[in-house]
Amino acid sequence: RDEWRRFTLSAADIALINPNTRTCPIFRSRRDAELTKVVYRRVPVLVNERTEANPWGVSFLRMFDMSGDSGLFQTAPGEGLLPLYEGKMFMPYDHRFDNVVITENIGRPGQAEGTSLADHQNPRFSPCPRFWVETSEVATRIPRGYKYKWVIGFKNVTAPTNERTFLSTIFPMAGFGNSIPLMFPLGVQNAQVYACLFVNLASFIFDFTARQKMGNVNLNFFIVNQLPVLPPATYSDELLAFIVPRVLELTYTAWDVQPFAQDVLREQGSGVRGQGSEEPITHYPSPITPYVWDEARRFLLRCELDALYFHLYGISRDDAAYILDTFPIVRRKDEQQHGEYRTRRVILEMYDEMSAGVAAYVTRLDPPPGDARAAHPASE
Repeated sequence: RDEWRRFTLSAADIALINPNTRTCPIFRSRRDAELTKVVYRRVPVLVNERTEANPWGVSFLRMFDMSGDSGLFQTAPGEGLLPLYEGKMFMPYDHRFDNVVITENIGRPGQAEGTSLADHQNPRFSPCPRFWVETSEVATRIPRGYKYKWVIGFKNVTAPTNERTFLSTIFPMAGFGNSIPLMFPLGVQNAQVYACLFVNLASFIFDFTARQKMGNVNLNFFIVNQLPVLPPATYSDELLAFIVPRVLELTYTAWDVQPFAQDVLREQGSGVRGQGSEEPITHYPSPITPYVWDEARRFLLRCELDALYFHLYGISRDDAAYILDTFPIVRRKDEQQHGEYRTRRVILEMYDEMSAGVAAYVTRLDPPPGDARAAHPASE
């Protein structure tokens, strides 16, 4: 009797939304179903197995099985060893979210311990894992043709009722347990465009669509393949000039991901172009040293990127507001800390400001001045 929860899907709708499996997605309301169809009419799936369309040339890897490969793991760091990341250790734009500590809990001996603000602001801090693994073992598992010393990984255990559902980040090259599948876009040999793929995966609009596909807690590859991802051709010079400086500043906060910053700047040439059509193209400060972790600034940078991706996905302002309302834990935390749903308000304000186009958008943040990173030494 509740029309809000009653909707119709045709065979064509199911084929549009899940072209590989032709299975019925899970919707919680009529509006969720209609919004998802709008997205899929505009944005292709990551990998269409029926048409063999794979614009990113993406392949997946589960590097180490925590049970089957346990004989390869060391319990102390040493020469020639890399840390073994587990899903609990990261969040979007933060590969240093948690340490792993060993407890007396026999069932779950490796427990997460949050990283402090002081540690986040220390560019030499790396999270402590449970295990380490030989560098040579990692090297043998990397796909042939992949040239970078950093990777994109995501959590494979999640739920649509969590604060966020699709959780990914950029990692330094390391070992990865099966709880962090890796994504290799082998069809795109450009670090800047590759970085844009990660920003897409971290956006609220992408997360919203992922939630419509989660029937259990396992984010399997067949689900990821059928999620709507903007193709590489989306990223014009104008968009790269907007996105890349922001993802650099959000990601490059520690020395261990310096290869990512170096690759992005090397492939661009002499620096990432600044934003603003009425000003001459300028060079963004080259991140010789990591950026300082600044919570307030990071919040605004992420809001700018989320506002942009709502536009890129063709989402109206009313629908963007509705989508943000489907993240109740984000709302609750904001209201507890700030007395309002701050994330929603700021993203929608930025959405409005961007309505005339990225070039006309006046950023709330100037590029960080050269002395913004003076607290860090000039060399590692």
